[in-house]
Amino acid sequence: MMKNVSFYVFLAVLTPLIALPVFGSLLIVLLLLKLFLTFAVALALLVSISIGVFVAKASYSGLKAQISKEWLIASILMLIFSFGWFLYNVPLSAEDIFVNRDPAIYTVSGRHLIDNETITIVNEHPNSSEYDLEFTAAGFGRSVTNKDEIDPQGLHMLPALLGGAGKFIGEKRMLDVAPLFGATAILSLYLLMTLYMKPRWAVFGAVSFSLSFPLVYFSRDTFTEPLSATLLLTSLSLLVLAIREKSQKANLLAAAAGVSFGSIFLTRADGLIPGLCAILAILVLSFSGKSSKWRQLYAYFNGGFIPVAALGWLDMSKLSSSYYTTHGEDAKVQLFLLAVVLVSGTLLLMFSGRFKKLKKLARGIYQNNYVKASMVICFILVLAFFISRPFWYVGHDYSYPPGISSFIEGNQRLEGLEVDGTRNYAELTTVWMVWYMGILITVLSVIGLITSWVLVLYKNKKELLLPIAVFLLPSLVYLQLVGITPDHPWASRRFLPVTFPAICFFAFYFLHVVAEYLKNKKGIFSKYTAVVLLIFSALVINNVAAQSKNIKNLKRYANQYQLIDSLCEKVDENDVILWAGDSGWKSIQTARSYCDVPAYRTKNLVDQISLKKFYSFSQAIGKRPVVVITGADYDLLAVSRRMNLPEVGQIVYEVFPGQLSALPEKSIKQSRSLLIGSVNSEGELISFDRL
Repeated sequence: MMKNVSFYVFLAVLTPLIALPVFGSLLIVLLLLKLFLTFAVALALLVSISIGVFVAKASYSGLKAQISKEWLIASILMLIFSFGWFLYNVPLSAEDIFVNRDPAIYTVSGRHLIDNETITIVNEHPNSSEYDLEFTAAGFGRSVTNKDEIDPQGLHMLPALLGGAGKFIGEKRMLDVAPLFGATAILSLYLLMTLYMKPRWAVFGAVSFSLSFPLVYFSRDTFTEPLSATLLLTSLSLLVLAIREKSQKANLLAAAAGVSFGSIFLTRADGLIPGLCAILAILVLSFSGKSSKWRQLYAYFNGGFIPVAALGWLDMSKLSSSYYTTHGEDAKVQLFLLAVVLVSGTLLLMFSGRFKKLKKLARGIYQNNYVKASMVICFILVLAFFISRPFWYVGHDYSYPPGISSFIEGNQRLEGLEVDGTRNYAELTTVWMVWYMGILITVLSVIGLITSWVLVLYKNKKELLLPIAVFLLPSLVYLQLVGITPDHPWASRRFLPVTFPAICFFAFYFLHVVAEYLKNKKGIFSKYTAVVLLIFSALVINNVAAQSKNIKNLKRYANQYQLIDSLCEKVDENDVILWAGDSGWKSIQTARSYCDVPAYRTKNLVDQISLKKFYSFSQAIGKRPVVVITGADYDLLAVSRRMNLPEVGQIVYEVFPGQLSALPEKSIKQSRSLLIGSVNSEGELISFDRL
């Protein structure tokens, strides 16, 4: 009876995690084909779930030997906990609609896809430029191939998932999808941890991750990182199961792992790095077993990984051409490294039979105690290098564009710091881990990481090489080269898919090792081991939760949807919007996507001349001219006969202010109001109500 229940619980845990990368990949195919239709999305979902069930069934045989009563209880609890976590965070999901940073770009892109078959936005009136009207917006750059089209920046798996969901649940409920990826990240970390330790420690690790500041904060908004974390952790689990599987099912699991690793590149421009690390780990592990099995695993893994990674390349280059011009070089570097590793690895495995002496030599070196000791010392020195950097290093990035340098300088003045717009504060990256996760679990994870490396070398725990490689190598890249504006909590998003789950994994893996070591020992330590470790684990979890107490009930950008909805109620298909003032850069795509009307901003100062041109443009296209402006911009307008325009609405909302020197402790309140008007043939603002 328990085996039957365990089987269905296992399917409930693993099926959605496998289906997600498949579904996301199919949605990108639909975007490339310009067939993002409701029935096509529904069909893709059905196919993805079917594949998820099929692969999950295949993977069950590799895990059933580990399944126990403890596993069953823990898994049921984690399913309930993850769903409860999702329900708790749904009412607190952000309404990030006006483009400020990346999340709103994904939100607005998702909203566009609810009613459109392609993610590309077309300027319906290409003669707008003749009237000095601009169609591009923040995060939506002009297509390299067509000047009358704009593309949302970034990779598009997340907006595709949002838009696909929005087709069925509507634009307002679409915003509630974001916490779902946080819940799947929790579940995927739990699954991975059960493959390396007893379920009790996996529960503690997953709960710690769920209460951490980064996961809570970023899962309430449309950030790609919770989704990326889910894909990466699922990928690792599938790869471990593939390596453990004795039958031909191993090849299927390896291919599924490859698809999941490849799909990370559909969410982030640096998404090839984890897959590259996984391939390196596979090649190293291939020295430990039969070449035929590793050749098959390697081939099937890449058979899943390469096509999906290529799909990511097409997504970036074809559907985000303006983004590709600025970030394509980084992707090319990753592809070059991938090509080198693939060619070298393929040759190594194909001709491994001729390298018997080399393999024997490698094993002999590996088994040498002096070599092992040196490898442990080098490992510790690398960690010490990063941990010690605040004492001797000052991080700079001289490639910052002027806008980012000015942003950093402004924050430095506010915080009373030395003003230097080139600072990236990379020396503090290891300190950031303590800010977000707490001192206990951070220190414990470092000890656990060193312990894991020792076990790989001295106890032949070779499978630990997979999480060490996939977690540690990308983490070291981010710790050294932050590659993001260093204000918090924004900067910590780099570490959410890899480093923060790694902290939870290695911290509780160490406690698992201690518990197993003391289990059969006699004496007072053995007698009270369970109680002591349980209490200590509770303290660790409490320490993690304490870092996120200030955002426990924070709903960011509340009422933004209400504001844009109020605007959309006042305009219709006969209108054309000019969003006047500085906020137009961040708002015109929001107006287009949500209100389904053409919207523009002026290239130059909004004065009587530019408004007169807008009036002429509206007459030329047979539309009613509508001027929208925020209250903050209104007094800056250089227009004659300024009058009191009616308000569309006024809202108050909360945000978490960014800081450079510490994690902000309190949210602040901000307000936003929208005014609406029109313009006459003389370029004078007139009341919208008089139309």
